[in-house]
Amino acid sequence: MIKEWIPFGALLVLFFGGAIAFTKLWRDPTVAALMSKVGTPTWWPFSADAWRAQLRAGVSAEIGLFFLLAGWLFGIVLPGGASWKDDLALVFFLLFIFSVVVFSSVFFLNIPGFLIPPSMRTEKPLVRSWKNG
Repeated sequence: MIKEWIPFGALLVLFFGGAIAFTKLWRDPTVAALMSKVGTPTWWPFSADAWRAQLRAGVSAEIGLFFLLAGWLFGIVLPGGASWKDDLALVFFLLFIFSVVVFSSVFFLNIPGFLIPPSMRTEKPLVRSWKNG
């Protein structure tokens, strides 16, 4: 039983840490400006534009992580073999798959705009920055 809770707890900590960080990014435009000023972290293997795109898509990643955690909770962690739990776990898994598509759309194209923090909505999409060089 404890084996199922350890990775679930780790993902839960990641979820709440990301939720706090992206709440600050959403509410305070100076946080996004500070992240631009500091630059790309040394551990980030991609371009600075990809780092900014990842920051813009963070909210959709948090939503996807929520669906993954909910599906994991109903499918693996909670005891009992009720069929409604399996059905609910499948629905959350399908929502997680859909959220991966939405994350990719926000990451590359900045669509849909309501998932992007307000201070970052005017930035050009990653695909356009690749195209223009």
